[in-house]
Amino acid sequence: TNTGTLSIDGAGSSASLNLGPNQSFANQGSIDLSNGGRLDISGTIAASGLGTIVNNGGVIGLGATLDNMGSTFSAGALAQTGTLALMSGGTIRGGIVDDANGVMSFSGGVLDGVEYHGALNVANGTGAYGDLTIRNGLKLLGADGVSPGMMTLSGQYYSQVKFEGTQTFDNATIKLGDLSGYTDYMYLAGDYDQVSGQYVGTLTLGSGAVIDQDGYASINSYYGVETLINQGSIIVDAQDLPFYISGIDLVNEGVIAVSNGADLYIQSGSFTNAATATLSIDGQGSSAYFDAGSVIGTTAALNGGTLSLVNIVENADSGEIDLVENAFL
Repeated sequence: TNTGTLSIDGAGSSASLNLGPNQSFANQGSIDLSNGGRLDISGTIAASGLGTIVNNGGVIGLGATLDNMGSTFSAGALAQTGTLALMSGGTIRGGIVDDANGVMSFSGGVLDGVEYHGALNVANGTGAYGDLTIRNGLKLLGADGVSPGMMTLSGQYYSQVKFEGTQTFDNATIKLGDLSGYTDYMYLAGDYDQVSGQYVGTLTLGSGAVIDQDGYASINSYYGVETLINQGSIIVDAQDLPFYISGIDLVNEGVIAVSNGADLYIQSGSFTNAATATLSIDGQGSSAYFDAGSVIGTTAALNGGTLSLVNIVENADSGEIDLVENAFL
């Protein structure tokens, strides 16, 4: 229990709070960070145990499991004029994360069953890359806690977000891609199935979900047996830049739209386009390349765009690809 003041002042000054399995911590005093001083927290701690932290240009590295069930964790109250990063080994479990000013960054941590309010910028300008894992669903809302939220991946090199297990993402937008020349990644990572000996998982993008290309972008399998069901919208529109969907079984029940001279590469085990779904390739220079084991039920609407088929084993639905509206194949 801290009942006094712990001051960490100046770049290179640091303190570590490492809580073991049977240890607890209560900050009844104050922890003051300034001028680049750093506090690293690991172990397991309740959000209420953090108490008063004054962060005047310091750095907080959260590598702990933060039990936030039934509570609201205020990122702004910790970051203040400094930095707050969810680090590798760190998990925020449950409850609401209030990040109205978009101050948090992510360097390998986990959001586990969290409702997040505010702009979720995975790297948030912290340097080389951002890295975030989503477990047991993420409800992403705007700063008002009502409107649909947004996740942005950006970094000096690359950023990645990993969806673990089987879950649904809905009513929010993921801005995927960067203009730095490096690729931003969205991974699907299944849970280990002892019967099959494989990692199996499904990510469903609900009808209100949008994946919007902002640069070099890729959606990939993390282990090898994952499925992406798109009931929302995948927008591929970064001019002259590639968007890859690789190593997964892709089911489109919503909209996949390629435009503005962008290039979509679907390199999956299988691609299924439902009868009610939309696959459009619009505008000269826009293109979609399919290199999948099988293509099922595909109708593509092209308006000056190009559709290329490579190594297609079969169209299990009808044995043919239907093209409409000024198609080029």
